[in-house]
Formats: sequence, C-alpha cells, structure tokens
Amino acid sequence: MEAELKNLFETDDELVIESLSSICRTYGVNEEDLFCRWESLSITHQLPSKITLNYVTLLRQEYSNQLHNSKSIDALVKRKTEDLVKRKQNEFQTPRKKKPLEMLSSPPFGGSAFSPGERAPRTPGTPSMQAKRFQDRLDKGKMELVYNDHIPIRNDLNAVSVSLVEGQQSNGYRYLYEKLTEKGDLLDERLNKFARIAMESILEKENEDQKMDIASFYTHPNSVVQEPRYYSGQVCCDSVDGRLNVYSCVLETSRAIGNGTRVQLDFNSFLEKGETLHLYPGQFIVFKGINNTGNCITVLELIAIPELSPSSITGAEMKKIYEVLEELTCVVESNSPDAIVLIGPFVNAKHPLINTVGSYSLFKKQVAERLRRMKKANSNIQIVLIPSQDELVLEWLAFPQPPIGSATTEDAKLRKLEALGLFDENGVLITKMFPNPCQFYINELVFACSALDITFDLSSSDIFLGNERGDKPDAIYNQIIQSRHFYPLFPPANDAKLDSSRALSNDPNAPCALQCLPDFLILPSKLKQNIKPHGECLCINPGKIAKGHVGGTYCLITVHPMQTQGKIILI
Repeated sequence: MEAELKNLFETDDELVIESLSSICRTYGVNEEDLFCRWESLSITHQLPSKITLNYVTLLRQEYSNQLHNSKSIDALVKRKTEDLVKRKQNEFQTPRKKKPLEMLSSPPFGGSAFSPGERAPRTPGTPSMQAKRFQDRLDKGKMELVYNDHIPIRNDLNAVSVSLVEGQQSNGYRYLYEKLTEKGDLLDERLNKFARIAMESILEKENEDQKMDIASFYTHPNSVVQEPRYYSGQVCCDSVDGRLNVYSCVLETSRAIGNGTRVQLDFNSFLEKGETLHLYPGQFIVFKGINNTGNCITVLELIAIPELSPSSITGAEMKKIYEVLEELTCVVESNSPDAIVLIGPFVNAKHPLINTVGSYSLFKKQVAERLRRMKKANSNIQIVLIPSQDELVLEWLAFPQPPIGSATTEDAKLRKLEALGLFDENGVLITKMFPNPCQFYINELVFACSALDITFDLSSSDIFLGNERGDKPDAIYNQIIQSRHFYPLFPPANDAKLDSSRALSNDPNAPCALQCLPDFLILPSKLKQNIKPHGECLCINPGKIAKGHVGGTYCLITVHPMQTQGKIILI
C-alpha cells in the first residue's frame, strides 16, 4: 500500500504516507479512490498539487464529514420507512362507515365540496391529480410554435441515412482520472487556439501578414500602455465563491501571452457607448483596451470571434461565391463579344465552403450553366477555359497543367466532360479547353496566357541596381519575354508547385516555352492591373475578376481587322 501511495501522490514523506494509509484503513477506501478525492479537494479549494501533512488532515476531515452525513441520511430513511409501514398497516384495517354519495358529487362552479380544514379522501385505486390533469388536458396536439410555416410536410415515406459526424465520442473511457497539470495544459492550449483564430481574422481584415506569433500580436496584461492594444484570454470571477458581475470580472491569459496572469477589467467606457454585454465564467474574449496602470484594463471594443463554417453551402452562400461570374455572364449577354478567355480557378480548392461539395456537380450547376447562357446569347462566341493550380475539377495541380477534363484515356475524358456539363444537346463541346500555360490563335493574332502569377513572384524576388529604378512592371515583362519562358524564376516560389521535369525542359516545344513573340501576353496577377507595350507585343495584367468578397477587373480587347490592299499594274 505504501509504495502505491508514494507513486500516486509523488511524495517520500513517511508521516504523510503513514497518515494516508491510516485513512485507507479507517474508511475502507483504496489508494486510487483516495488520490481521486485529493485531486477533487485540491481543485475545489485551489490547493497546491503536492500534498503535505496539513492537507492530509483536511482530507481526513472530508471523509469524516461524509460518514456523518451518510449516517444522518440513513436515520432519515429509516424514519420514512417506518412511517410508510404504519400507513400500509392502517390501509388493511376495518374501513370506516361510508359517507353518503352526495358528498362525492361535483361541487358547483367556484365552490368546493370540502371545508378548508378537511382533506379529500383517497384510496389506492384513485388516480392522482397529476394523472387526471394529463387525461383531461386541453388543446391536444396543438402546434405551439412554427418556424418557416410555408414549407409543406411531405407525405411520402423515404428511407433516410443517419450517421455520426466524424470525431464524436463512440467508445468508453476512464473518467475522473486526470492530473491538475494535464487540465492546465489543455486549458492553455484552448486559449492559444482561440487567440490564434481571432488574430488571423483581424489580420485578414487589415490585410496584414497572418504568420505573426500570438505572443507578439497580443499585449501582456500587466504592460502599461497609453494606446489601444489587443488583449485575449478567458473571463473569470475575482473570487472563488463570488458571482460574476461587471465589477468582479478579471481576464486570465494563457502562458504564451501573459504567463497566466489575471488582471481586472473595466467595462464602463464600453457600456457608455450603449453597447450590450453578455459574459460568463470561462468565456474567451478578444478586445481592444488601454492599461494605464498595469493593474486594470479599460475595455474599449470587443472583437467578434469568427463563426464556424456551415456544414454545407446554402443557396445564399452559393450565390455570393458565383455572383461575380453571374455579373460577367450578364456583360457577355449584353455585349456579345466574339471570344472570351476565362482563366480559373472555377471551383476553388482554397475556398472553405467549396471543399464540402462535389466539385463536378458544382461546376456543372454554377459554371457550365452560365457558359450555356453565353452561348445562347451569341451562338458564334468562342469560349476558352484555362485551368489554375487551385482547380478542384482537375487532377493535375503541378505547373504546367493539361486542360480541364483531361484523362489518360479518351473514354475517361468524355465521361469527365459529360459530368462537367460541357456538351450541348447535340453532343458538341460548348467551350475550347486549353492547358495552363498556353499559346493560341484568334484569327491571325497569337495570345499567350498563364494562370500562375509569375509577375508577383518576380516582383517579390528581383532587385534593381543603379540610380534609375525605371518601370517595374515593364521590366518584369521584358524579363519574361527575353527568357522565352512562362516561369523563368528559379528556385520557384514556395506555392508555385512546379513540375521541374516539364517546366525546365529545353525542348523548344516544351509546355512552358514561348515559341514565338505573341501579340498579346496575358498574365493575371494580384498586382495592380496594367497594360504595357513591349515592341510588337502588348503585355496585359487584367487583374482578378474576384478579389475576396468584392469585385475585381477584366480586360476588354478590341482589334480592328487588318487592311491589306493589292494592285495589279500592266507594264
């Protein structure tokens, strides 16, 4: 027993071990139950995790109080049992003389059949008042509350599928067997997790780098600052047994942000603005505040924690995702261009909601249907689709990429194109499917396009030497054309995902090689849109048609027909 107690309580004090053994023998508990009781006691009274002789006395008192309370309960149960036996014995005695039946008739409305001092007679066969109230209940089956009452209830009987969401507790486990250090680590990890989620949301709104550390983003709660700073942590009460109110709120931080420090919170400035406040112990909050003294933080603005992503895309969310493509479709329907070149992604793998939906069905419903509308508005229009590396409907993600709908066999390719909805009712493709990058003709003009943002990667990696810096976009276009390559940067950027065996090929007909000087070099980029002439080539950055939740830009090119004139002269 002593060895087990030493192992559980992690102490070598012989007096402590002897006292703990005495508790086990006196109250008939084993070593593990005793250790669990000590952990519960230390958490309740906020005691140190290491037990001493004084705390052993407190532990013994806990068992003594429990034994005393159990004896009191046993005595109460015994008295109740005796009273029940006496009542049962009285029920089998000779019954009293029956009263006239008129006394049991229903009383008039508003009156009572019994005087205030009398009790209604009951027999074992008489139902209770609760049972009577259920049997005589009013408004049986009445609909108390309806949400979306315009939706009809279906009458057909179809089988449904029921399954657990991934990550649910489905197996048994040992409970109430944890250590204080483990609880502290889990709580600290949870605070850091929410702090990181809030930080990334704030930096995204401010267009800042999201790779910042939480310790450098949030301010230590004891630091004296005169300007608003960001703070994070959980709400606690300033006393163990107290009740949370606006004056007893303190902020407890994680070890990474504030070494677990607790600091008083002042919400007066926040409430004076007419804002509402709902707090509870353990709530995680992020806010802007000022700490003039280092002992109390004045809360100025609460930052909302980002909500969880929905389990599926709603119609409203889907409309927002493709509202830019819808607007472009309306422009094409009204202007009727001769050709339109669309560069992906069409089903973006980086979108947090799109990942939960079948990519092929999504493309067919949201993209292919709009392409059909373009074709219907102008049957002669030529539609060109070029994929991107964030494309969910294409298996090849490394640069260079084959066209959308590509496969290793012709039958598989036809099945993919059909699943994407790119055939018309006559079985003819409604679009031209080109690779990324690509060079193609529109009449006699040569176009060169790439979805990979080489201009951004070059602008992040190049240097200018000399006194005159010159025009940077023009210099970047010059480097691309002189290199005769769609991606001359080496080593490539971290997110470029180049297939080196194909991208670095020296074959003049390699996928990334510029085979001739194009008339139009189109390179969409995150950089500001621009148009730069370079000799016989017009270099264009049309920008992105969708930038986050706002609209972007596209390029409209008008080319007049080349006029040629010939004369035959008689000599």
